[in-house]
Amino acid sequence: HTQMITFNEKAREINNKLVSLYDDEKEVFLKLSGKKELKYSCFDVTFYFLAIIIYAKESNRYGEYRNMISSLYRKYFINSGLITCWPEAPTLDDAERYKGLTLNSADMLEENFFRMPTTSTPTNLGIAPIFNKSISYSKKRDSFLSSSSSFDSFK
Repeated sequence: HTQMITFNEKAREINNKLVSLYDDEKEVFLKLSGKKELKYSCFDVTFYFLAIIIYAKESNRYGEYRNMISSLYRKYFINSGLITCWPEAPTLDDAERYKGLTLNSADMLEENFFRMPTTSTPTNLGIAPIFNKSISYSKKRDSFLSSSSSFDSFK
């Protein structure tokens, strides 16, 4: 007996707890804290997001979690400032630009499938498309504040 059943039960328990922290109205995970501002590390955000995706897929409940996954991606990765900038969309002669990598003009994807039009590129900002160390969420304002994009390790 490999205790796999126990492992699966614990995984389900952890994911249920994670789902219980999700606020449908604000579309964020609200940590159990009395503070007005919640701090999330880039590890926290990516772990929460991947855990929900894996849980939804493994439990065959992806349809049930589809809206949550979409709103989490939009809120945490696109709008929070967690990612400093987005790379340019692939060029028209790049197979990545097409569904199924076909290079067929009927399968071409629009530029907004690759990056948000309001988000700067690494070339424009002069910084790499990386994750910031952390972001803070203000419960009162229902908005995110990103940490500085400085690479100075003494700060």
